[in-house]
Amino acid sequence: HEAGSRHAEQAFARVARPGSHPLLPLRFDLADRHGVHVWEGTLDPEDHPFLAQHFAQNEPILPAVLFYELAYAIAVEILGPGPKAFSNVGLRRAVFLSGGGPVRLQAVMSRSQVNTFSIRFFSASHENGHAGEWQLCCEMTLREGESAAPPRERMVEDLSAFPTHVAGSEFYSLTSD
Repeated sequence: HEAGSRHAEQAFARVARPGSHPLLPLRFDLADRHGVHVWEGTLDPEDHPFLAQHFAQNEPILPAVLFYELAYAIAVEILGPGPKAFSNVGLRRAVFLSGGGPVRLQAVMSRSQVNTFSIRFFSASHENGHAGEWQLCCEMTLREGESAAPPRERMVEDLSAFPTHVAGSEFYSLTSD
């Protein structure tokens, strides 16, 4: 039943939201909280085998870079194309994919200031057919617009002391203890 509902969720999203990210196929706009957008999806390595290719402590884990990918996808969905800058990124909890069942992932985007949004990701594991409690796993700030990121000073390093080419055998002899 669980696999069937996941596949129905994905099939519905492909029709209703053809440009949606496949890992966050469902989107809700809360009726009583204007400007709050919620996306939800099911992460299951059986459906998306690439999810089980990243490991920590010998367990499959959701790569942190996926949060950036999902944040960018939902930012483009709400704000359209154009410059985006993410800051104040906090990884709060790892999302392990070895718990014996799929993991629900939810993203919540809300405006915090003019041209600034909060994006928070939550996960809930399924165990014995029951969904666990939502836990915050990542949060970040999104800034939109031409001046999204403050200008950075460009560092120019003098690399003239370094050789332009080093043979592999020479590199290993220089770096071995």
